Amino acid sequence: MKGAPIFAGSPIDLTLFFGIATGLAVVTYSLSGRSYDWRAVACVIGLWAVFGIGAAMNIGTDRGAYKTALLYTLTLLCALGPCLLLASARAQRLWLYLAVAGGLAVAVETILMRDATAWTVYHRLNVEGTSTIGTARVIGAAAVVASVMTALTFGRRRLWWCAVAVFCTGLVVMVGSRGPLISLALAVPVALFLSKAMYGRRVAALAMGIIVVIASAWAVVESSVRHSVRISRFMAGDVTDLAREALLREALSVIGRNPLGLGWDGFIAIPAIQFNYAGRDRPIYPHNFLLEIFVEGGWLAGALVLVLVALSIRGFVLNSRTSESTAVLGLGIYWIAAAQTSSDINGNRTTWVMLVLGLMYYLRERGERRAARAVSAGERVGWRQVSPP
Repeated sequence: MKGAPIFAGSPIDLTLFFGIATGLAVVTYSLSGRSYDWRAVACVIGLWAVFGIGAAMNIGTDRGAYKTALLYTLTLLCALGPCLLLASARAQRLWLYLAVAGGLAVAVETILMRDATAWTVYHRLNVEGTSTIGTARVIGAAAVVASVMTALTFGRRRLWWCAVAVFCTGLVVMVGSRGPLISLALAVPVALFLSKAMYGRRVAALAMGIIVVIASAWAVVESSVRHSVRISRFMAGDVTDLAREALLREALSVIGRNPLGLGWDGFIAIPAIQFNYAGRDRPIYPHNFLLEIFVEGGWLAGALVLVLVALSIRGFVLNSRTSESTAVLGLGIYWIAAAQTSSDINGNRTTWVMLVLGLMYYLRERGERRAARAVSAGERVGWRQVSPP
């Protein structure tokens, strides 16, 4: 949100400021002697070592320096941070509720400091100087958590969570960015379906979660409140996006011919992309997290990230024994899905946080299962030793 008028005059870049703050927190934690998940740290470092193939492919070219620098500083920090800062259950719970608080804060800011041009011309609610995609993503994350909690809690807490879910889902529709809305509509039912916290009420929870999301979105679209025409068309079944489809098609066309990748920021080197986007000063990427890694980082990097996604989702599912851990599952699916619709490997920093958090859950569950099997095997051996002949 650093482009908003309230922050525009700040002499300090907020991304850099909070990046440094997070880095200092990681260093402080590591020096304190407290435990952390060294296995997840090793996995992250190994993956970034493979990302070095994409960096090596840029040697002798005049591209990719800035993207590579971000990848090995701020993005790496976001991937390593959870291994230490989210190592405890208390920190993970705080992270969940901070996602809701952040979404509500951005929602209020969007209403109070809306961009007049975006509202009057495009019927899209947004904060002046910011990206609609970024705004919708943050609010959508709060909507995911609130929708899942609505389905799994009771009493007054359910009413509170339902109010937050309806409010945030309605604002996502009014911001008019389709990617976050699609991710929201996908994350809530999938999380409720896969959760281990259902205990026989899977159908009721699924129905409630789906109703909250769809009814909230439909109510805004059918009301007299201004909303994006793109969202109306999407909800009516129109999912075409010629610009995004062209980017995805070009990305798919070069993967098979470049096993080592084109190098970071190499997507712009594709002839068709150069022709269509010549002179554009904004970075060009496939708007799909996984495809971008395959195209620019190579087959090995893409395959490892696919494995990371699978293990991360598995870890979230294995951990989903309570309403809060199910909400974390929904949040993980949401950010993984959101990364497939927009931004690049560096812009999807929260996706990296959630991917590594899910990996930590998976490694912990696997360690506990192995320990339980070892204890069980030891008990069987001990029983045989004391059993009479």
